Amino acid sequence: MKKTVLLLILFLCPILSWSELVPYQGRMYSLKSEHFYVVYPKDFRDKAKRVSDYAESIYENLQPFMQWQPRRRITVVLTDHTDNPNGMATVSQENTIYLYMAPSGLTDDLRDFSNPLYSLILHELTHILQLDQISQGAWFWRIFYSRGYFPLTGSFNWYKEGTAVYIESRYGAGGRLDSSRHKAIIDSMARNHALPDYARVVCPIVDYPYDSLAYHIGARFLDYLAATYGEEKLTAFQKDMSNDFWPFVYEFVLKFKKHYGKSLKELWNDWRENEYARVDGTTWNDEIGVAQLATEGNLHSVTSVGDGVLFSCSSYKNGRGIYRWNAATGKKEKLSGDTADYLCSYKGDILCIRNSVVYSGFDSDDIYLFSIKKKRWKRLTYGKRITRMTYNENANFGVYFRDNKAFAFTLEAGKIREQNPIEQLNDFIFVDNMHISPDGKKLLFTAQNDVEGNYLLCLYDFAGSTVEILPQIRGTAAGWLDNESFYFIGFTADGFTRLYSYRMQTSQVRLLFAGNDFINHAHRGGDDNFYAVVYTMHGEEIRVAKVDDNTPDVQVQWRAEPEKPQAQKAAEANNAAAIEGVYNPWRYFNPNWIIMPYTLSESFSLWNFSIPYITAGVRLYKTLPLRRFSYSLDMYLDYLNWYPVTKLSLAWTIPYVDMQYVFRTSPKEDLFTFSNTFSVVPSFSFDNQNTLSFSLAANQQTFFVPDNLVTHAYQYSGRINYSYARMHPGAAVWNCGVVTSLAGIVGFENQYLTAALTYINVETRIPIGKHYFYLTNTAGYNLFSDEEIFNFGNSTVSYSDDSFLSYDGGFLSEIKMKSFSMQSGYMAKAFVKGEIGGLATLYRRTHYWKFLTAGFHAIHLRPFAEYALLQNADDVQYLTGTGVEFITTFFVGYGNLPVSVLVGNAVGYEIGEKVPAYNGYIAFSFSK
Repeated sequence: MKKTVLLLILFLCPILSWSELVPYQGRMYSLKSEHFYVVYPKDFRDKAKRVSDYAESIYENLQPFMQWQPRRRITVVLTDHTDNPNGMATVSQENTIYLYMAPSGLTDDLRDFSNPLYSLILHELTHILQLDQISQGAWFWRIFYSRGYFPLTGSFNWYKEGTAVYIESRYGAGGRLDSSRHKAIIDSMARNHALPDYARVVCPIVDYPYDSLAYHIGARFLDYLAATYGEEKLTAFQKDMSNDFWPFVYEFVLKFKKHYGKSLKELWNDWRENEYARVDGTTWNDEIGVAQLATEGNLHSVTSVGDGVLFSCSSYKNGRGIYRWNAATGKKEKLSGDTADYLCSYKGDILCIRNSVVYSGFDSDDIYLFSIKKKRWKRLTYGKRITRMTYNENANFGVYFRDNKAFAFTLEAGKIREQNPIEQLNDFIFVDNMHISPDGKKLLFTAQNDVEGNYLLCLYDFAGSTVEILPQIRGTAAGWLDNESFYFIGFTADGFTRLYSYRMQTSQVRLLFAGNDFINHAHRGGDDNFYAVVYTMHGEEIRVAKVDDNTPDVQVQWRAEPEKPQAQKAAEANNAAAIEGVYNPWRYFNPNWIIMPYTLSESFSLWNFSIPYITAGVRLYKTLPLRRFSYSLDMYLDYLNWYPVTKLSLAWTIPYVDMQYVFRTSPKEDLFTFSNTFSVVPSFSFDNQNTLSFSLAANQQTFFVPDNLVTHAYQYSGRINYSYARMHPGAAVWNCGVVTSLAGIVGFENQYLTAALTYINVETRIPIGKHYFYLTNTAGYNLFSDEEIFNFGNSTVSYSDDSFLSYDGGFLSEIKMKSFSMQSGYMAKAFVKGEIGGLATLYRRTHYWKFLTAGFHAIHLRPFAEYALLQNADDVQYLTGTGVEFITTFFVGYGNLPVSVLVGNAVGYEIGEKVPAYNGYIAFSFSK
């Protein structure tokens, strides 16, 4: 008992010395204002004050539209653990906004924000104020679900994200509704009369631009409603949704009729016809006579090499990878199944940037070298957070941007040699390509000023260490033509983007290529060819255009900076009162709860089968905003034994390590159990696919029986796991890689060694397009005695196709044998089990059933064969079986919750028996 108390103290100590995780970035601080707690690491003190000022002003400005004030302060967490700047908001379990403060330009979708920080807060705070709303009859469900139920969270994703994009665009400057990419997506679909029905804009979206389509389509539709019927109806609709008594909000579609006099279908069709009428009869540039290289997806980077082009892209239809296209032959060669950014040529190989997950929850962009001949990757930097890069191969000279600073570098013997930082560039946020002039004297780049957020075309002179801003043109994605002129993607006043050239000495502007009026970026190739990336309704594609040197000069009206609304100006000038202090995690310990039914399957059995039955219980739980600590307490009643069942779980996440303590009480017929379990799990990720983790666990159980006999059992286990798993675009789950687990377990009973066993399992998946072939092998052995500790056969089957192999370390472990799962009596001291099969995706498309608020997504077929060799005290048994499983994927709650249903049928045979065994089963999987 003393050992147990000591272990408990040791495992509880971390809660006193560590605060919570996003992930660990040193000591955290907090700014307390009227409506917010801003939590931040020390280096973000100035930004935290700016966030507090913006948030307070936005909060007040949104009240006329939202008409809702949360009952507790909203927590805003500033974190710098990722190189992808963005944000996220959640209302469960506390109203919390996460802002990723990466020193990098935003994605194509977001880069038109005039003030990125302001617009991110505006977008995420809209989510909080909208989704947190609850009133009238909906309060009934709070009795059962506490902050687990919010009426508006069950609505369409296009409605939730559309509202936030509408607000960011109409209450701020430079929102997505006014961006060039949004115009390209909507106009391309409208020109082809291909705007989707709202039933198609539900998750998962398999058509370009994939999940971001909900943002663009939803916002555009709501903008139409506001312009046609008035913004006040959007507010009234939202308030009506917040008092819906029905927990799944199935009246969403009907309430459009209530507020607008038309059904959602009628309103949606009106909007589409309005968009079609707007573009019909309009003359568009679409130079389809040039060579075309379609990708039908997202194109990440393009660069010319020799007489062709290198590009990196990904799409659901065509997969992903790095490709080389030969202009002379017109043939495309796939070089790698990975993707990369900022491709540069280096001695016939590819210098580029890739993202990698590094230790303790951080992810980092680093420089890699890819050998085209050997098809191998070589990592050149580690944890440098390099978000932008350019390299001049002739001069062996490059510039990259990392840690909010610009650095020059050279390559020597395949290694990066970093030079001194370029201090003059530290006030800029690089948002697009950098390019070194052919003579190596100047750097051309597109950036934003950290204070104003304006889009700038800039020149840096290496010799003079001076920066020149070119205010007379407006654009991005610039590159050199020669030492005195460059090309760029120009933003015109009519909302189009085209390829232009600019001569610095004369300020001459020429139109090089109009494309389809929606060019994203371009790269100059040989023989005056240009590889221009254009937006289409099917994705980004490369147009290969030959430019005439005699192109005349043009006069262009450039797009002006968007006028900032007065509310945004006021927010940027706001100086809200705030109290600074150390972050206090204790203010978040108040529990949420959920009252729900529980299934008991251990305390009642009939003819060696456990009979499940239902009881009622409550769960108290909380995860603190920084995610470093969580707890849950389950309490329910075993009314057959008139005994309370409880489970207390405490979990900590500290750098590199997850820890958990679980205390549980439970009865089984006349046996009552108290158990304590401790686990420590160090985990290391080498890149996006490779993860190595370890786990150590100690379990102590005390058994009481009616004659007061007490038995103490102890179990100690260790496990090592390795996984390399990838999911190709278009695949339903991870379909390439290997996962493996090796465990060792030792057990004691009343101080005596009773069992010692090892356990190993390995699964390999080999991709065949979006399908896969798999092979699973599992083996276990009891080292200590001839006790038959492995139990084959389950009365139930669990299903989670995208989860990795695991082992809970329990004695009398149940080993799934699908074709024998309804049989009993198969026990073993040692075993070897294998399964071989494949998963084929027969159909994958989104179909939404409006009247059920549910939809259908995919059908998969999984044939398999399995075998097992069981060694027990008397003999060896051989089991074989074969079967087939049908997996159907649905989604419910307006496309927000995927549900997979597995139906399996299998026939098994034990060598020596005359009659085979048949098993049919059904299983469900829920994921978010």
